[in-house]
Amino acid sequence: MPLSPEIVIFIALIAALVLYLAYIRPKAKQQKLRLMTRYRKIRNKSLSLQDKLSGYILANDKLNDTFLKGTTYGQYLEALKQEYALHLGERMYLEIQSQNKVMPMRKLNRKIDIQEQRLKKVEKELSFVPDKPVIPIKNPVVL
Repeated sequence: MPLSPEIVIFIALIAALVLYLAYIRPKAKQQKLRLMTRYRKIRNKSLSLQDKLSGYILANDKLNDTFLKGTTYGQYLEALKQEYALHLGERMYLEIQSQNKVMPMRKLNRKIDIQEQRLKKVEKELSFVPDKPVIPIKNPVVL
């Protein structure tokens, strides 16, 4: 008994669906999980660098002092905050959360790579700043 073309197409569609559910969808979930992990790591790194610079500025009263080529410490901190809001903020998080396909996740992965490279540069520029700000005592009390 020969199979009709409709039955053959139906069987092929079912087989394609099973393959998708068995192989491609779990791969996309794993990639999404890795992407979210990287995103959180980069986001935390950005926040810690902002805190580090902010603490240094407050401890040493450097807000309006020159940091790099005509940029003050305060302007540099503000630029870091803007970069965070643009590229690592809530919008990026929601974009990653909403993705279930592999191709758009590759684009998001590239965006995170770019942010990682920028943060490495910032980290080098802030290498002289101690992790914990040292607050100078202006009038020490002698006992």
